[in-house]
Amino acid sequence: MGEKFGMKKFTDTFDKNYLIKSLTTFLTAVFALGMIFYISYHIADRFETELSLLNAANKTVVKNISADAYIFRDETLLYTTGQVNGSVTPAVHSGEKIAAGDRVADIYNHTSPDIENRIAEIDRQILLLEQSRSEDVSVLNSAGLDSEIYKNVENIRRNSEKGNFGDALNHRTELLVSIKKKDILTGGVSDFNEQIRLLESERADLTKQLGTRLESVVSPSAGYYFSEVDGYEGLFTASCLEGITYEDFSALIEKEPVTSGREAAGKITKDFRWYAACPMTKAEAAYFEKGLSYSVSFPYNNRSLNMKLYSVIDEPGGAGAVAVFECGTLPYDFDYLRMQPVQICATDYTGFEIPVSAIRIVDGYEGVFVLDEVTVDFRRVNVVYEYDGYFLCTGGSVLPEEEASEVPLSSAEESDDAVENAVPVYRWIARNDIIITEGTDLYIGKVIG
Repeated sequence: MGEKFGMKKFTDTFDKNYLIKSLTTFLTAVFALGMIFYISYHIADRFETELSLLNAANKTVVKNISADAYIFRDETLLYTTGQVNGSVTPAVHSGEKIAAGDRVADIYNHTSPDIENRIAEIDRQILLLEQSRSEDVSVLNSAGLDSEIYKNVENIRRNSEKGNFGDALNHRTELLVSIKKKDILTGGVSDFNEQIRLLESERADLTKQLGTRLESVVSPSAGYYFSEVDGYEGLFTASCLEGITYEDFSALIEKEPVTSGREAAGKITKDFRWYAACPMTKAEAAYFEKGLSYSVSFPYNNRSLNMKLYSVIDEPGGAGAVAVFECGTLPYDFDYLRMQPVQICATDYTGFEIPVSAIRIVDGYEGVFVLDEVTVDFRRVNVVYEYDGYFLCTGGSVLPEEEASEVPLSSAEESDDAVENAVPVYRWIARNDIIITEGTDLYIGKVIG
């Protein structure tokens, strides 16, 4: 009896100890797994919340519209008295102002395209050197001249590769002048007088090689002389822009140049006004307002001019348009190539540059996540312009408190419902906000770090 009682007591004690030990082991394992999970979660969260940040700073972006410009102006051709079998050599610089009776060109009995081209190049070099005489050499800087030299070398290379040898020749002339300016700056030469004298001497020697001067062409009236003739002088006139339709313009630019059978020694224009007609879409033309001035860049001339919008010719029933710009000056040493590319500064936008991928929609609002100290928050944005994978965004002029105060509440019950169901009013983006451009598992209130 005693043995049975003792055996039962031992068994009960063993069972209790075993259960307590097993439960302790189980709870310890659960706690350990929980800690491992907790620590792993936060370690993973730390890795997952690596952020790419961007400071909100203002940037201005120019909206340029590219187009082909067709040059319109009133021009009068200057003809020789008879058929020319020799060389026509300008006696004045292209673009120079002349008086009635001035000699503008000479006709020689020998033909030599190489000599004529070299004389034209010399004339351009002399023109640029004479213009440079008026520059204050003391304000020139070596870095600026080095940039000019490099730019001209690149233009020569690029135009030569494309077969535009005339443009390459023009840049060669500009390159030589820039090198002479550098010589003056570094003390190699004192002025341009000696270089001009050498060029004039070379021109005289080349002219002698053209033989006898058969004729001199004089201008019948005052104006501005231009040596280049393209056969479109009677077509692309300023007066034809009055009342021209889109169909008329489209037909005009398809026409072939006109040849009269007579030899032209150049042309003059009496009016300093000229026009650039630029085909584009109606949507692009909508950026411009009649009477306002815009900066028009002419890459072939390496300069920009302020031109006023003269008119817009719309395509009836279509998406096309022609924006016509007017210039009230005749810039010196400007190539009035009949058709040349332009870039027109239509408008500019200022705002915060934000990658398109960073824009989020929260409660129907377009905006971005920002880092407010160590906490993720949300800021609303106004997208004003998109370009090259970026949005240019601005903030708003209304504070969140003011927007919230504009919601009408007619009773306490309505007020409670409105508070319960209201969509949060988020703040607008502001300068120096820290924008989160990349990150995972982002939400408002998330603590980073």
